[in-house]
Order: sequence, then C-alpha cells, then structure tokens
Amino acid sequence: MNATRPFVVFTGTMFSGKTDLLCQTLRRLSTYSHQRVVVFKPTTDRRSSNGHIQTADGVQMPAHEIKPNRPEKILRMVYQMKADGNNPDVLGFDEIQFFFPALFAAVTAELYREGYQIYAAGLDLDFRGEPFETASLLLAHATYIHKLESYCARCGQPARLPQRLIEGSPASYTADRILIGGTEAYEARCTACHVVPDRPSVVTVSIAPHHTRKKKHKRDKKKRPF
Repeated sequence: MNATRPFVVFTGTMFSGKTDLLCQTLRRLSTYSHQRVVVFKPTTDRRSSNGHIQTADGVQMPAHEIKPNRPEKILRMVYQMKADGNNPDVLGFDEIQFFFPALFAAVTAELYREGYQIYAAGLDLDFRGEPFETASLLLAHATYIHKLESYCARCGQPARLPQRLIEGSPASYTADRILIGGTEAYEARCTACHVVPDRPSVVTVSIAPHHTRKKKHKRDKKKRPF
C-alpha cells in the first residue's frame, strides 16, 4: 500500500469524539483542500437521522446507508460515481463495527489500492471489553491511527471501555453483543470501574513441570541363574 496516501482510523470507546473528529476532518478536506468527499454508514445506526451521520453536538453530514452484510455495494456505488464523472477523492465510514468484518475490510483495502483516501471511525471494544473484529482488521491496514478516550462516568479518570447498562445496572456478559443506544444504555468507564457480570473466567491449563512427572520404569528383567 502507498504509505503517502492516508488510511485513517479514529477508534476508541463511546463518547470519545470519534464521529466528531471524522466529520471535522472530512469537512476540512472538502472545504480547504477542495476534495470530493463521500460518506457511508451502516443501516443499523439509527441514532442519527436517515441519510446522515451526526456528532454528539448535532452536526450532520450526508451519508449513504449500506446494509451491514452487504459492504460490497460500496464498491459498486463508488465505481458508478467514477463512471458518471463524479469520482470521489475521499471516502468516509462511520460506525464501522457494525459492518461484516472480513468483507468490509476487503472492500476498504481494495478502494485504498485503487487510489482513494480512507477515513473510518468506530468502536474498537464491545461492552464486554472484547475487540470488534472490523476495527481490528482495519487497524492492520491503517497508515494513521487515532486512539481516543473519554472520561469515566464513575470516577472521572480516562476511560477506554463502553459500559452497557440495563435499568441502571451493568449488563450481563451473556447479553446480546449489539444493542444500539446512547446515554440511556451506555456510559464510558475506566478499567477499574468497568463491570461485566457473568464474565467467564480465563481457562488455564496446568502442565506439570518435567521434574515432577512420574517416570515410567521398565520392568526389571528376571535375573538368570548362573
């Protein structure tokens, strides 16, 4: 990949300003660098109005909505824009964690190889504290990574984990991984304040040290009489 062309990922916990930074960057590229910008988002993102991405302050940008399991449609749309003489320079993606990981990563990698600048934003960890595969795959391709933090809703320390709440209490590890919501369902927390009930313990396999293993002894052969 061409390291001089940006493939940028804004990632981190909820309420850390990922979409804000994405929108700011795309607007600057459009306004000051006069580059054609096209934005995409998954249809599962219902916190903003249809056909837009939206920052926490209510700032919106137009966006094409794509079904999470059909990211290949992004390729067809971009190539059609090129054929129509409206070829974009910059492609923006928000809420990337909702897209099917391997296919979306392949789509963005191909678009990058074709010469497009890529700017993507999304969660890196789910409410359990486990990686979202889509973000992990894109981070491997990124030329620039912006790892963002929020502040813990409990203690005020830097926070990097999303805490899911159900009626004010931490959600169980067994709850559905995906639940669309805002401040009514999530808050940012630090590692010390992050709580996940019913989290399975780490399974460790104990292997006895070599010197403690019982040695197998060969049966003594009967001594033959002289």
